[in-house]
Amino acid sequence: PDLNEDELKLISVFSKEINNSKRVDESLILRALLNGESLSIDGLALIVKETYGYQMDPNIVPSLINNLNLGFVTEKKNKEIRPVGEIYGFNIIELMDNHFCWHPEFTTYLTNETFVRFLKDSTDYAINQYTEQFSLPDFNDGFQLYRKYSRKDVFRILNQKVNPLAQNVGGYMINQDKTSCPIFVNYHKSEDIADTIKYEDNFINESVFSWMFKSRRTLNSPEVKLFKNYHSGFRIPLFIKKNGDEGQELYYMGDVSPEPGSFEQTNISGVSVVKVNLIMHNEVRSDIYHYLINE
Repeated sequence: PDLNEDELKLISVFSKEINNSKRVDESLILRALLNGESLSIDGLALIVKETYGYQMDPNIVPSLINNLNLGFVTEKKNKEIRPVGEIYGFNIIELMDNHFCWHPEFTTYLTNETFVRFLKDSTDYAINQYTEQFSLPDFNDGFQLYRKYSRKDVFRILNQKVNPLAQNVGGYMINQDKTSCPIFVNYHKSEDIADTIKYEDNFINESVFSWMFKSRRTLNSPEVKLFKNYHSGFRIPLFIKKNGDEGQELYYMGDVSPEPGSFEQTNISGVSVVKVNLIMHNEVRSDIYHYLINE
């Protein structure tokens, strides 16, 4: 066969997890290396600036390397969830003197023309898709307003090292260094979920979203306090889908900040819960707003 099992695995994971047009930087690195070009961190920043018009944050570099080595995306192996790169022993990219390079172990893959052609196709397609859908006014530090992202995409773009387990996320997750907390909302909850998690999350208007923390939280819970002490170094991006039928992806609605003085402890079915008003940094576009709020 033209591709062995490892090569098929790599092509499949790269197409689905890296070259999925949700973040372009990894694909730009791949394209340069596949074309035999030398690419430094500054060189990558320059391509981003010239093509898309924004300044790349140099802090994303460790995340780019980790993702390209398949350290972020996980799989179950022997009842244990581990990074794909670790399970299969893939070493793909390394950084030398601030230049992105193929890992010596990966060069054997590059001798297979079929493999290289597939990887190039996947990479070029991802860059073209991203570029076509890109709009600088709608771009905000990794995310594009009203584009759809899966939770996995969100954590990758927020530079998490490993994709967190779904049951640990629920409706939101504060990252370890407390610099971000993406919020995920299913706007019209299904009737058959437990009463204690029928959170009343809804728009008050195009600029304010009323939201509840997970149940069994009080005004003294650490995460509530973190929101109360909100500062601009703490990022809260909001993602919403209309209902469960919309699949795994949610619309990026922009970043929000908690309205001071709007924290209120109440209860749902006898279980304590804290609600707060979130101020939208971008007033929600009218068509999206009406689409989401109408049953």
